[in-house]
Amino acid sequence: MYLIIAEKKLAAYAYAKALSFNFEVKDGYLIGDNQIVYSWAQGHLLKLKDPGELKEEWEVWNWGQLPIYPEHVPFKPIKSQQKQLYIIRDLIENSSLIINGFDCEQEGEFIFRSIITYLNAWSKPIKRLWTVSLQANAIKEAFQNLRDIKEFEHLGRAGEVRNRLDYLTGINTSRSLSLVGNGQTMPMGRLIGSTLALVHQRELTRNNFEETNYYAIKGNFKQNDYHLQATYSGGRVEKREKLEEIIECITTTQGS
Repeated sequence: MYLIIAEKKLAAYAYAKALSFNFEVKDGYLIGDNQIVYSWAQGHLLKLKDPGELKEEWEVWNWGQLPIYPEHVPFKPIKSQQKQLYIIRDLIENSSLIINGFDCEQEGEFIFRSIITYLNAWSKPIKRLWTVSLQANAIKEAFQNLRDIKEFEHLGRAGEVRNRLDYLTGINTSRSLSLVGNGQTMPMGRLIGSTLALVHQRELTRNNFEETNYYAIKGNFKQNDYHLQATYSGGRVEKREKLEEIIECITTTQGS
């Protein structure tokens, strides 16, 4: 039995429609008439353990514990996704080949690898279904040319590094801001931080804004019975000397 694991349910259905003539819908997976089984992760099934689960003293938020930098942070199932995780676990046990059908980027590669690692399934043969399209012909071609999972180890490692950085940034900045805020929980992470930086930069630009006078140049042109009105688009003209230079150039140049 071949098992194709997709990142999303929609992709799993697309794979089944492309690769199996008929398929049966089960709870959390699909069974094709050609003994190919399709399942999905529906995003993340796992998350990194909280600091308090790693060390008891990290359960308390205080300045003496910061920065928190655990050398290793294991995964744990997301409670709302446990059922799907265990469905995939059982399917893996009964499969002869696991096929990674996750999205073709570092996040998809990382999610797949984290699941395989957590379920201790690396002893199974694993291949990569590499397609950026869910069109049937693209899926069929990718299935006929399954690739070695080792080719994409760099994407998995990149996703792993980003995930760890997000975790370390989140736990340390969130606790720091919350302590400054007298105990009010203030979550902070990579995405929130970059968004706030953009807002702050925009606020600085607005607060430091200085009015500047500039000239707008419009011209009316006529040749025989044709009339044309045009606006100068060569950038802002702030100096009178530049204005006069442009006007002189326009008025002394013969059009054709």
